[in-house]
Amino acid sequence: MTKLENLALKHPAYLKLGTDAPLAERQRALDEITEEILSWLMPEDLLDHGLEIYNETAEHYINAPEHQNITDDLILFMNRPELISGSSVLDLGCGFGRDAFFMSCSDRNFRQKMMMRISNGRTTLEKYFIPAKSFRVIGIDGCPKMVRTAYEKRNDLMSKTHFDFSSLFVVHDIHYFEQAGLLPFDGIWSCAALFTHTPRPLVGKVLSSIKKTLNDNGIFAVSYTQSFSKNTYNKLLLSRTGRIKYFSQPMASVIEDEAGNAGLKLIYQTQDDFNRENNLVAKNLFMTQFFQNKQ
Repeated sequence: MTKLENLALKHPAYLKLGTDAPLAERQRALDEITEEILSWLMPEDLLDHGLEIYNETAEHYINAPEHQNITDDLILFMNRPELISGSSVLDLGCGFGRDAFFMSCSDRNFRQKMMMRISNGRTTLEKYFIPAKSFRVIGIDGCPKMVRTAYEKRNDLMSKTHFDFSSLFVVHDIHYFEQAGLLPFDGIWSCAALFTHTPRPLVGKVLSSIKKTLNDNGIFAVSYTQSFSKNTYNKLLLSRTGRIKYFSQPMASVIEDEAGNAGLKLIYQTQDDFNRENNLVAKNLFMTQFFQNKQ
């Protein structure tokens, strides 16, 4: 049990419900005590909490049906004219390597199978051509089990398909990735990682690091769960695994402003629904933004 879970589960408002209380009631209690719980914690406590949760529930995440297909936005990112075949791309919060494999393996059959996510009644494959480009990708994730799985999947794929470039994976906290000593990149991609589990005090720091890590005119693409109020940045969620997860839900305007302060210009944004197994869970929950490193 993490420090965050210990504080939440032993809070009087949560304890009085009992373990047999319906999930919805327990979630409401958790919503009410979220800000109080987080006031006792440092950003590093939240990062440690997230890494422990993902390391212990990695298998569930890896096998979840909604995590098997790429998003439409990855196609839009790959199609950016600033990115050509052979461009260097950093995948922040790469998980088990799904997007890194898609970007580095140009095998059409492999890519086609990963373009079956349905949105607005159509698959990604029905909306977009299979990309012809392939990139040199380095994936970073703080969860050792995710990175280990990524290497296992990569080795298996390399024996069956054609990779233009071999993806590399590094265990490192994605909020302090500068410390990994990586070279500048032509593009940085982060799908439901940055700003999905990023404590508010770290937002500006991360964007400053992204600015320093991008080449001139480089593209930073990020998707995250958004909020429509400045008062609801933090979310504690009782997940399907039974563990409490910490989510950050910033307003898109906040990220745009912070990125602008760091020297990154917003060039594209869109929002999308959250669907699980083709069923609507939340309307317009996901925000995707593309920024460019303008000198």
